[in-house]
Amino acid sequence: MELLKIQKQKPMTIVLISLIPIILFSTLIFGIKVLILLIINSIVAYICEYLFLYKKNEKVSEAVFVTSFLYTLTLPPTIPLYISLIGIVFAIVIGKMVFGGFGRNIFNPALTGRAFIYINFGVLMTSKWVTPIINLESNFSINISDFINKLIKIKYDSITSATPLVKPENFNLLSLITGFIPGSIGETSAIIIIICGIFLLIKKVANIKSVFHTLLSFLIFQTILYLINKNDFMNPIYAIFSGGFLFGLFFMVTDPVSSPNKDKSKILYGIIIGFLTVLIREFANWREGMMFAILFGNMIAPTLDILFVKK
Repeated sequence: MELLKIQKQKPMTIVLISLIPIILFSTLIFGIKVLILLIINSIVAYICEYLFLYKKNEKVSEAVFVTSFLYTLTLPPTIPLYISLIGIVFAIVIGKMVFGGFGRNIFNPALTGRAFIYINFGVLMTSKWVTPIINLESNFSINISDFINKLIKIKYDSITSATPLVKPENFNLLSLITGFIPGSIGETSAIIIIICGIFLLIKKVANIKSVFHTLLSFLIFQTILYLINKNDFMNPIYAIFSGGFLFGLFFMVTDPVSSPNKDKSKILYGIIIGFLTVLIREFANWREGMMFAILFGNMIAPTLDILFVKK
């Protein structure tokens, strides 16, 4: 069928494969709603792109599924379905297709959609977080029938708690690394994200220069603040494993379309994003600085390339 024709893109296939462990883990700790959101967002994203392309007789790019997967994994598990759908439509239509489609968008589409609903539905996006079905501190002791009921439960009632980014002192480092903590769907398990990110680096889908300099910049500026005042600023080690920093580092900073092309530009790009993430997290009202830092980096990426053009 014409409707089901998809333009295969090997790098996008690799990214989708790398996201599978994160999706499986997220489903394990947050329930079947993760898969429901993922499927519905992917279908809507596909339809949005198809409507823009069918008169041109062009295939929908495989990248549309990368966008819907990444977008879904940045959402809180308690998000109402209608808000999720508003975000994915905005991501594909405004974040990508109005610029001309794949390869022409200025901003990362997944983060564009998330930023839109984050600003417009701030309370629903940030005020309610669920405790994972499996709790590391309880030594995985959970009744099987109770586990199955929680796994398939679609509504999250009054099970709420703060995220590590809001109250890092409430969580030990092991919980932050393994991911049995409240948070966005795909951003909790640092160890799984790191393994998947290394896979992308090995496959050369992600650029090591962008990753390394973003991480280095983040560590330097966060450490400086922490040494100035340990009571007011987050420990840099906890800061790395909290929030969406690692997920953004490996899957968003390295987006080949919205990031610079030249090697020197990628270095400066990473430094700017790392610095801005710390700045926004510590001094602005928006606690998740990584998202806004990357979008700002997207905005200046073409200018960074121009700076390093040989006269």
